[in-house]
Amino acid sequence: MAASNVTLIADLDVLRDDLTFKLRVINLWNQKSFYNKDELYLIELILIDEQGNKIQANVSRKNIYRFIDILKDGHAFYIKCPIFASERMGGLRLTRHHYKLTFVHNTVVTECHDFYGPTFCFEFVDYQSLISLVHPPNISIDVIGLVVGIGDMWRDNADVNKHRLIIQIQDANGLQLSVTLLGHYAYTMQNFIDNNVHNLRRPTVNTYCSVTKLFIDTDIDEINVFKKSLDRDDPPDLSSNTHTIIPSNQVCQHDDFKLKFQCKSNVDVCQHGKEIMKVKLENIG
Repeated sequence: MAASNVTLIADLDVLRDDLTFKLRVINLWNQKSFYNKDELYLIELILIDEQGNKIQANVSRKNIYRFIDILKDGHAFYIKCPIFASERMGGLRLTRHHYKLTFVHNTVVTECHDFYGPTFCFEFVDYQSLISLVHPPNISIDVIGLVVGIGDMWRDNADVNKHRLIIQIQDANGLQLSVTLLGHYAYTMQNFIDNNVHNLRRPTVNTYCSVTKLFIDTDIDEINVFKKSLDRDDPPDLSSNTHTIIPSNQVCQHDDFKLKFQCKSNVDVCQHGKEIMKVKLENIG
């Protein structure tokens, strides 16, 4: 397919339904029906073009059968004739784009083998912008940091997806944030901790909401660059190979997540703007 036929995300015209895009799937997750947990309700995706611009996308229930065996996380595709819908005003946005791409009955998807754009395209935010409440609260973020504090796993619900683990992360300047990991993200971190008892000072990257991806000591450029930033001439006080165990009562005092939000299922989260499943970030320094 000729490059001249491909539209970049920055140039899309939301009133047209005949455009072709060259995009990589950088995240893909499924939403189950609220009424039938065995029924797939929606496929959600985050797509990125070769310029590094991202857009959220979805496949509705009536079209899932056409795309479920084609769309794969990490793969690139030519996507022809999608349509666009405006994001809900004031709702949580997983990309900075105000529109969402939708796969419909006449959308054509073919695999692309010559995609030369970024693999992840993280948008790390400065801790100070979160501590100072400068960053817009309805736009998802990426953070990177060193795990310096670990709480106990909270299993106060029969639903494993609502179990949570609170960790404390620190940036290269010594600023700290509290991060609440839910469900399998919590257990992924706990498993790493259990198997690395004597080597816990590891950089982590996480994006939040139900679209979260968690990278723990992964060999990717962004984490390697962060590691090098810790080796500068005047690093923050990260002495010793130990970490802080956050007392249960301290976690309870800082964790207003449960008090502010009633836990909901993934479908509830999808239908109500995903406010519930986001990772909570707060200053605990």
